Amino acid sequence: MTVAKTILVILQGKDGKEPALERAAELVRRQPARLVLYIRGSEQVEGMALLQDPDKGPALKARLAEERRAYAQQMVETHALGDISCDIVVDWSLQPFEGMIVEVLRQKADLLIKESRHHSRLSTLIFTPTDWHLIRKCPCPVWLTHAKSRALPRTILAAVSSVYVEGVYQELDAKVLDFTRKMADLTGAEIKVINAYSVVPLGISLDGTGIYQDEYLLDLEKQHHEKTVELATAHGIPAEKVETRNGETHLVIADCAREIDADVVVVGTVARKGLSGIFIGNTAEMTLERLDCDIITLKQDAFECPIPNPDDQ
Repeated sequence: MTVAKTILVILQGKDGKEPALERAAELVRRQPARLVLYIRGSEQVEGMALLQDPDKGPALKARLAEERRAYAQQMVETHALGDISCDIVVDWSLQPFEGMIVEVLRQKADLLIKESRHHSRLSTLIFTPTDWHLIRKCPCPVWLTHAKSRALPRTILAAVSSVYVEGVYQELDAKVLDFTRKMADLTGAEIKVINAYSVVPLGISLDGTGIYQDEYLLDLEKQHHEKTVELATAHGIPAEKVETRNGETHLVIADCAREIDADVVVVGTVARKGLSGIFIGNTAEMTLERLDCDIITLKQDAFECPIPNPDDQ
C-alpha cells in the first residue's frame, strides 16, 4: 500500500527538531519512496534581497547554501535515512509558498509535509500564512503537523460531507476515505469517520430563533448518518466507525479529534478566493487553527495551480 512515491519535506532549519521529517521517515520505513528535503536559503526577505548585490551576493549565497545543505545532511543522518533516496533543495524564492509549490511540480511530489503553528485571527486578516497558501494552492496533498501528536499515527479521523450531491464534493469524500484507508493500512492506525451537518430551521419564531420539530431533526440525522455509513462501507470502513453530528464543521471536527485523541485529521478542501476566503475562511484552514494534532488536506482533481509549472518555462 503506497501513500506517496515522492515526498517533499519542508525543513525549518532552526534547532534540529524536524517533526515533518520524522513523519516522512516513518512512512519510508513502511513503503518505498523518494524524499526531497526542501530548505530555505534565507528566512528573511532582507537577506534574500542582499543576495542580489552583484559584489557580495554570490559569495553570501554560496556560503548560505553550503550551511543549509550541511544542516539537511545532518538531519538525514540523525533520522537514519542513509539508505533512503534523499535529494536536498535549497530555495531562494522571495515567497516561501511559491518556492514550495514550484518544487512540488518540479519533483512531481505526491505529498508535502511541513511543520505548522497556530495563527491569530488578526494576523490572518493582515497577511495570509504560508500554511494557508499551501492548503489553497498546492496541487498535492499537504500534511501539516503541530508536532504534538505521534509521528506514527494510531488514530486517524476522516472528515466527510456525504450529503452533498455536487460531483466535486463526492469526489473529495472518496479521496479522503481512500487516502485514510491507505494511511491506516500502512501504519496500523484505527479509523474514525465524522460527518458534520448543520440544521436548517423550518421557520423563524417571533424572537428570531429557529423553529424545529423533533421528527424533522431525527429524520435529518438519520438521513445524514445512513449516507455517511454507505460512503464509509464502500471504502471498507465498518458502520460502527462512523459518526454524524450537528454543528459547524470545523468545530465538530476539532471536538471529535480531541475526544478520540486523533493523531491525524484528513479533510478535503475547495478553497475560497477573494473576500469570501478572507472573511468566511475555508473549513480546512479554520480546522487547522483549532487542532493540536496533524491535518492532511486533499483537493479535488480538477484543480488549476496558479504557480507556473517549471517544466513549461
